[in-house]
Amino acid sequence: MIYGTLSFPGTIDPSTPDEKYIEYGSKFPYVGQIIGRKHDDTQYSGSVVAYKSNIIITAAHIFHNNKTSFVIFNTKLLPIKKIVVHKDYDYEKFGKHDIAMCLVSGDIGLDWYPNIYKNDRENGSICSLAGYGATGTFITGIISNKENKKRAGSNIIDAVNEYLLFCSPSVKTDKTQLEFIIARGDSGGGLFIGNDLAGIHSGVVEDKPNEGKSKYGAVTVHTRVSVYKDWIVDTALQLTNDK
Repeated sequence: MIYGTLSFPGTIDPSTPDEKYIEYGSKFPYVGQIIGRKHDDTQYSGSVVAYKSNIIITAAHIFHNNKTSFVIFNTKLLPIKKIVVHKDYDYEKFGKHDIAMCLVSGDIGLDWYPNIYKNDRENGSICSLAGYGATGTFITGIISNKENKKRAGSNIIDAVNEYLLFCSPSVKTDKTQLEFIIARGDSGGGLFIGNDLAGIHSGVVEDKPNEGKSKYGAVTVHTRVSVYKDWIVDTALQLTNDK
């Protein structure tokens, strides 16, 4: 049996220095961090993608039992003013419609924001993945989740269904230059094809002994953004009108 876990940066190729993933992470200034508290007063963190100067896209599951939340871009801390979770999202159904958009208070302040991937040719594409949080290698699994460093790497999209994109760590065959998969802390971060946002990190599927480790054998799950392009445009307009 396989088990799905919500992905709370990611694990890396054991033959590649970690500094290369941190350096590549700096190429994604539009991937930020989210921090907040739940109603039971526990703290949480995840990742987000800036869509416009005051609008972000992230994973819906981050906001389960959410009380307060902020986003961080560089050193700028911005409160979240309004959250719109996709109407069909259900926290009990892993990997379904796991997408949300938020209006933030203030200007994120970037010179450029990524476009939405609009094609349906994701399968087999080389992609980049970026986010904050836990890290380790594909052999050790997660060994640290307290660094709060942004990392990014590459992968090939192995499979696609109506709503999701899937990636996995390769040992030798089709291995990319900075092979990388998501782990705890990456939830809500971005999967990019070229410069376009094609996926939002949702979770990891693993067998029970390796649950929550993001090791070899894991399959990562990403919300397929192209399916939601009209919803994203409409929701951004709604948030802009509401500000």
